[in-house]
Formats: sequence, structure tokens, C-alpha cells
Amino acid sequence: MLPDRDEILGALSTAMFEFQLRYAQTSRAVLHDEGDCIRFQTPIDFPLFGGVAMTRFNDASADRRIAEVMAAIRDAGKPQAWVVAPTSRPADLSARLLNAGAQQIVELAGMVVELDKLAAPPTPPADVRIVQAEDAGGVRDYGRIFPLLFNTPQTGWINGLDQVEAEIFKSGEDPFHRYVAYENGCPVCAGMTMACGKAAALQTLCTLPSGRNRGIGAALATQALRDERARGCTIGVLWAGPGADRLYERMGFRRVATCTIFLA
Repeated sequence: MLPDRDEILGALSTAMFEFQLRYAQTSRAVLHDEGDCIRFQTPIDFPLFGGVAMTRFNDASADRRIAEVMAAIRDAGKPQAWVVAPTSRPADLSARLLNAGAQQIVELAGMVVELDKLAAPPTPPADVRIVQAEDAGGVRDYGRIFPLLFNTPQTGWINGLDQVEAEIFKSGEDPFHRYVAYENGCPVCAGMTMACGKAAALQTLCTLPSGRNRGIGAALATQALRDERARGCTIGVLWAGPGADRLYERMGFRRVATCTIFLA
């Protein structure tokens, strides 16, 4: 049985926040916790890996605080993401950000499923092997595929991501469970889950063009979520980019919320 709506929205917001927070806690990152706002910078030159991860402004001070945070981002010298999740405050934060000059870049669909009701995935090709990345080579294979889901050129930031991903893996406090699908020994799909309380968050999933529409992504995601269920999670949550929700609906997920990401 699914928890109530507030718990689901909280789990979805936590999933986004915990993903960003782990990168914000690496050695070359800078984390600013201002009480009503948490923002961070990392050496990864891509907006999602730096920006505003949590906002809890009150109505009266929201416009002033937005202006202050946007000024701090400008002073940092590069555009950064501002995540507006279901639990962000004030309720009209998106409209206020637009009025302040932020640019909306994507709207994500928040989705949920009971893990014991996951649909059986299509059977992937016989020469596909799905494994959890448990060594540096597997983490590197994961890190070279999953950024493709952002549909943006990787020049200038992928090497920084490689280094940070390796640091998280070696830290001894790695919350991520990374998976890679290999076809004839070559990586073709990558995804990652992490537990957020009793919710298993499918944080990333990307399949190379050569591996798409053959059941590989669904098989990897299902295996990863079933592993999280074995670890004690009861529901699965995720944020789906435009068009990806159709895959997850086939797996049994249903849409319950939206998250908007701005460029500030």
C-alpha cells in the first residue's frame, strides 16, 4: 500500500535533495547552508551539480532572499540550477523565480510505485549482462553513460564528474548503488538507485542509442529496484525527464508531482 500523498511528495523531494547533497559534500565542493536555503558549488561544470538544492523562504521575505541568492550565484561566476521541488517554499516560488529573471530549463515528472507491484520487464537480449558496479572500472563505465541522459555536450565537465564519482565511491560513505548493462562486454546502459528511508530512488537511467527499445533499460531499472526492496525499501520513486515517463508507466509507476529546474 502506498503511503499518503504528503509522504510521497516528501520522499520525492528528499530523493532530489539527497542526490545533489552527496556531490555537495565532496572534497572540492562548497556547501552554503543559510537555514532557509541550501546551495552548493562543485568542480563539475554542469548546472545540476551546483546551485540551490533546498528553499524554505517565507512569503514576506521570499523576493528579497531570491535576489540575494541570485546575486551570490552571479558572483560565483557561472550559471547554476535552482530546484523547485514539491516541498519548496513559498508555494509560488517558480513564478517568483521567473519574475526575478531565472530561466526554466526543464520540468520533471515525479512518479511512484509499490515495489511489490513492479511489472515484469521485457527479457533483454541473451548477450546482455547486468551487474552492480563494485569496482573503479564499473564506476567509470557508469559515469561515462549516465550523463548522456541530460542531452547536452559533455566537453568540459565529464572529466570533473569522473573524478567526483570516483571520490564518492572510495569514500566509505557511498549511498549510491550503480548498475551497468554490458552487451558483448561493452557498456550500453547505466543507472543508479539509493535508499531514502523506505523509498528507493531511481536517480539515473540512461541507455546508449545502440541499446534502446530492446528492454535493457527496463531490465536494469527493475533489477536495481528489486535489490532495494531486498534491502528493506517498500516504494520506488523517481523524477522522469520529458518522454521518459512512458517507460516508467510500463513498469508500474504513476505520476504524482512535478519538479521544475531553473537556471539562475
